[in-house]
Amino acid sequence: MRLKMSAILLSILFANTAVLATPPTWVNGQSNRYPSGLYLVGVGQSDTRDKAKADAMASIAKIFRTRIEQQTTDWEKYVQIESRGKTNIEQKKSLESITKISNDKIVEGVQIVETAQDGLLYYALAIIDRLQATVSLSERMTDLDGNIREAIDQARNAPDKLSRIKNYKRAIKLSLTRDATNIDLQIVNVKGSGINAPNSLTQVAKEFDEWLAKNFLIDVKVTGTNGPAVQKAVIESLLQEGFPVNGEDAASSSPDLLVKGDVTLAPIVLPGKSFHYVRWCVELTILETKGSQIVGVISKSGREGHLSSSEAEVRAIRVLQPKVITDIGEQLAEYFTGAFQPKLKQSSSCTRAEK
Repeated sequence: MRLKMSAILLSILFANTAVLATPPTWVNGQSNRYPSGLYLVGVGQSDTRDKAKADAMASIAKIFRTRIEQQTTDWEKYVQIESRGKTNIEQKKSLESITKISNDKIVEGVQIVETAQDGLLYYALAIIDRLQATVSLSERMTDLDGNIREAIDQARNAPDKLSRIKNYKRAIKLSLTRDATNIDLQIVNVKGSGINAPNSLTQVAKEFDEWLAKNFLIDVKVTGTNGPAVQKAVIESLLQEGFPVNGEDAASSSPDLLVKGDVTLAPIVLPGKSFHYVRWCVELTILETKGSQIVGVISKSGREGHLSSSEAEVRAIRVLQPKVITDIGEQLAEYFTGAFQPKLKQSSSCTRAEK
């Protein structure tokens, strides 16, 4: 019986030993069959073959993602130009989508060429053929250059200002994608070089900004309780976003868009409450001065309280300003991309009784 058990244990031991094999040299990232001068190499490992393949492809993608992330800080100002009026989160998503397009395309060319097993561990080797990828990326940039040129031409010859803005923003977005694609090319190209853009991102953004500053204007007119304070905050915020806005010293200029409306603050008496409460309400309309088409409607209200009525008013103004500014920015962003639908004037929420 003991001999039989020993035989079984020995057979299991030798069976397990037979599974073990010396891992191929490429598991360390070097392959004689796929030299680095001709191929970009990525190695993955995991407890299953499929996971090892996915890990190998991820290691290839990481090479490109790391280089792209080094450039994102330089692109942030251009993303802000392309997506004026959007929140910081939306602008970040816009930047991520631009870089993702480029990275996803390059990963399409990844091949899993070898797998190996060492006991319970699986390995996979992923490659990108440098020459094929260089040709593919160069062709893609040629297409992007043509699309950028077309967008710029359409912007310069647009029949109206809104069409011009739309096409300049399209040219900037395409230029961002081209820059990301050019970084991919520099990675796969054995020489490490890319292709200079006929119309650089900097040039396109500068041309758009200069035209916008000279040819498009937004005016802000806010009346009512603390209207001037809200008006000033809106103007400062839009200027920070890069929108051309009428200042107090430029009232004679003819605006293309007008943000107008009222801010009201009204005391609320709540029985049994020691605090002083203020109900605030903002009613603003964004409209084209030519034709009076309503572009956006902002209707916000709320309630704030404090130990004194004056402090309650200060708190109300502090709370309402960012809400109003965010709504205006988002609706202007829709307008500039042509995604807006003309609005109808809504009934005032300020006339509704406080609940």
